[in-house]
Amino acid sequence: MLATLATAMAVPFLEAVLGMGKEYWKAYGQPLLDWAGEGDNPTILIGLAAAVVVFWWLPRFLIKRQITRGNLRASIHQRRVKWLGLVGYLIYLAGGLSGRKKRDVNVLGTAEPPKPRKTKARKTLSKKVSPKSGRKACPECKLAIDRLVDYAETLEFGKCPHCGAVIEPCITFEAYISSLVGEMAEEVERRKRKKKKRSEEDITASKGMNDLLRAMYAMAVRYRATDIHIERDASGAKVHFRVDGMLSEAFRTPALLAPALLSSIKVQANLDITNHMTPQDGRYQMEVDGVEFDMRISCAPTSSQGEILFSRLLDKRTIQIKPHALGFEGRNLEYFEAAISKPHGLILVTGPTGSGKSTTLYVAMTQINTGERNIVTIEDPVEYQLPGLKQMQVNPDKNFSFATGLRSILRQDPDVILVGEIRDHETANMAIDAAATGQLVFTTLHTMDTATAVSRLSDLGVSSKRYASALEIIIAQRLIRLICDGCKQQSAPTDEELQRLSILKYRSSIKFMAGIGCHACNFSGYFGRRAILEVLKPDEEMRGLLESETRAQVLRDHARRKGMRLLREEGILKAIAGKTTIEEIIRTTC
Repeated sequence: MLATLATAMAVPFLEAVLGMGKEYWKAYGQPLLDWAGEGDNPTILIGLAAAVVVFWWLPRFLIKRQITRGNLRASIHQRRVKWLGLVGYLIYLAGGLSGRKKRDVNVLGTAEPPKPRKTKARKTLSKKVSPKSGRKACPECKLAIDRLVDYAETLEFGKCPHCGAVIEPCITFEAYISSLVGEMAEEVERRKRKKKKRSEEDITASKGMNDLLRAMYAMAVRYRATDIHIERDASGAKVHFRVDGMLSEAFRTPALLAPALLSSIKVQANLDITNHMTPQDGRYQMEVDGVEFDMRISCAPTSSQGEILFSRLLDKRTIQIKPHALGFEGRNLEYFEAAISKPHGLILVTGPTGSGKSTTLYVAMTQINTGERNIVTIEDPVEYQLPGLKQMQVNPDKNFSFATGLRSILRQDPDVILVGEIRDHETANMAIDAAATGQLVFTTLHTMDTATAVSRLSDLGVSSKRYASALEIIIAQRLIRLICDGCKQQSAPTDEELQRLSILKYRSSIKFMAGIGCHACNFSGYFGRRAILEVLKPDEEMRGLLESETRAQVLRDHARRKGMRLLREEGILKAIAGKTTIEEIIRTTC
């Protein structure tokens, strides 16, 4: 009865509305269309164009701008704005902009994370606990310290979340991150069961993912990681940290969270989250524990593992140190400081990838960057951006290589030139010509020691006669791990290890040390790294040998007679002094 009555009332109403629409079109719409088509009245066309700009183009421009600024929430509204225009952007403003400052300001951001709501259950659980309850309590305030939620704001697991007192950690980063991953996995599964659309986009911009990234970077910084590697495969994503040069697995995420994890990092680095087939590079800045880090991001596809992502944490404090903090001591320190203070000449730093060559060069730059000299660099990539230096980035896609950049630098009246790496004949020749004609040139080569740098230049087609007079110093280096002071104790290396270093006969007269592992070093036995250095300072006799193009072994023997210590000898001295282990010297020099 009611359905019949509703239908009877609705039909005349719809007929009346359609009739009024036809009358309005005949009275206003058709004459207006005919008037615009006459060609003498372009006002309507301008108005239509303006409407298109305001309704479609401007909202899409604004939403893209929010995404490039790192606003994760804006990324999930991009499709809505694309189809609804201004309406979609107004929906974004109404629902997301008001909370952006608390949730989307960078990964760790300068803003404080949102505080958890104080529910009745939280108040009850935060009361003082009884010793009979079996729960762990702070020795100062007597409140529970074994709840993950209490550490969400500070991520300081070695301090009481209530009063800040130092405590024995009862919760680890691994447990906290595992909890976050589990909660997000359950949320995604729940959305899939309810068949909700855009579940991946929602989880990318969710508070849980923001908390996961915040915890991941905080964990990396607290563990002193220099690099983060994320690998995707069929089982999910594996996150590895490189700490003191060694790679170890930090945590894993299931397959349903892996795309969202990589997309969230790409958004921060202003990369295309829809591009999974070509390599991409980006960078951004973030703050952890009050320290600003430069993050260099690189992602690329693989044939078997899916997409991989690499992130390097660059802390400018590591290059704002004196040369002796790097490992320069005694005569090596004197040679280094004398060479970088010269007005011209060639300074070569050699070693394999990851041996700290760039850090040594940056430390040298900070020492001589007094504003009195014009310092220009050409690098690939520019890792640390230093005020007072004119830094250029190699860009092969635009035909801007080391050689073309160096050619441009030489026309800009430089006093000091830093060439990130000599890779070809043209770059080597130009760098040596600059060193011989009045500039101080710093550069690197991938060689194993100082003497083989001469052979490497010969392989690039450069005669040693050309740089014999300009060469100031050659430095070869490796990075060795230092024994943790918190768990250092005497150790006994095996006879085989001592024999490999040819020091077996000194076993009875030397006390070797090693770390057994503790919380401070994350149970690795090592804490921090330092360079061991082989420094070749040419004298007049050696310059004569270079001009006669003598073999590398002859140069090495002559330098040793003049007091140069080889990398292995420098490492053995560090082990004898109790700073590192015999095992570490074998790993880096044998």
